[in-house]
Amino acid sequence: MTIETGMHYPLNLRSLPQGWRFGFVGDFAKKIESGFASGEHNALGDGIPHLRPMNVSRNGALDFDVVKHVDPRKGERRLQLGDVLFNNTNSAELVGKTAVVNHSGEFAFSNHMTRITFGDDVIPKFAAIQLHFLWMRGYFQYNCVKHVNQASVSSTALARSVPFVWAPPETQARI
Repeated sequence: MTIETGMHYPLNLRSLPQGWRFGFVGDFAKKIESGFASGEHNALGDGIPHLRPMNVSRNGALDFDVVKHVDPRKGERRLQLGDVLFNNTNSAELVGKTAVVNHSGEFAFSNHMTRITFGDDVIPKFAAIQLHFLWMRGYFQYNCVKHVNQASVSSTALARSVPFVWAPPETQARI
């Protein structure tokens, strides 16, 4: 398999250790889907948390300092433990911030966020670190669609064009 990674991809895929695989995010994910928009939200704690781009820190962790809440009847998609949350719409500099959902509870998520649920052979933290590393290296800044005052990476582009490296599970855990 040949994957065009471009000059902003930080890894040489030809030099991966034996037993490692590479492909695109969608080759390893069970589900990739955006959340839902909600113009009706509040910061008072009424309803359920609706995670947005500001809830993924520059360090690749969930940040609950400022949380918007929505009516629980609004939108059906909810995050689960182990989902990977990818910031799909933001400024070009911030598109691609990624964190693993490691808090239990009921969380909805914005249409500016994409949930990635990986198969059993991918440790979510390993996947989140890999995608967040690409953000830190500027990969998404150069591989996003630029709009007026915003940039984005669609679910389709994430699935079909963002390279992903798979390592054996024991190596993923060590990393």
